[in-house]
Amino acid sequence: MYFFDNNNHNYSCAVIGLSKKHNKVFPTRHAANTYMYKLCHKYGLQIEEIWDDNHDKTYHCTKGVTFYIQRA
Repeated sequence: MYFFDNNNHNYSCAVIGLSKKHNKVFPTRHAANTYMYKLCHKYGLQIEEIWDDNHDKTYHCTKGVTFYIQRA
C-alpha cells in the first residue's frame, strides 16, 4: 500500500517583537502553529487578533508580538 503526500509546501513562522530571533521553516502548517503556541506559552503571550489571508496568517499578540505563518 502506498500513501501519496500531496503537500509540497513548507511553512515559515516569523516573529516580530521578541528579543531573540525565532524564525523557522516547517514542513506543515500544523508544525508551524505548534511552534507559535509553544512560544506564546513560554513568553506568556495571548493571541488578540488573527488575520487570515488564505495561505498566510498573522497573529497579533499581547506585549506587541506578532507571528506570521506563511506558505513558502
